[in-house]
Amino acid sequence: MSFTDNDTMTFGKFKGTKMKDLPAWYLDWLHNQPWIDDYPQVKGYIIDARQAIDQELEEKKREHQRR
Repeated sequence: MSFTDNDTMTFGKFKGTKMKDLPAWYLDWLHNQPWIDDYPQVKGYIIDARQAIDQELEEKKREHQRR
């Protein structure tokens, strides 16, 4: 079972933050960590939200390029 948007992060820099409020860059970084398999609910949330994460990262990239 995956976390939902209203569940809170259980560890790390953003512990206690609702999943929906975590920055896309952080979720992307977490997804690439070899130990994320130890946190299946977090990993499941990231997989479920992958499209939204990628979209936010792309928007941030475009904003940065416009500067």
